[in-house]
Amino acid sequence: MTHVLDTTPAGRTGLLVGKYLGACAATAVPLVLAYLGRAVAYAPTAATPGPAAR
Repeated sequence: MTHVLDTTPAGRTGLLVGKYLGACAATAVPLVLAYLGRAVAYAPTAATPGPAAR
């Protein structure tokens, strides 16, 4: 794997930032999807709309 990373046009800092952003995205995306899915499932069952809907 080291040979592949050494041939890329990015420096070590770019690779480190990419790994960090990839790890953050891999953690955040499922959480956001679960939150939005819960919100979409809850929205039709809400008894009364908020003040912005009036």
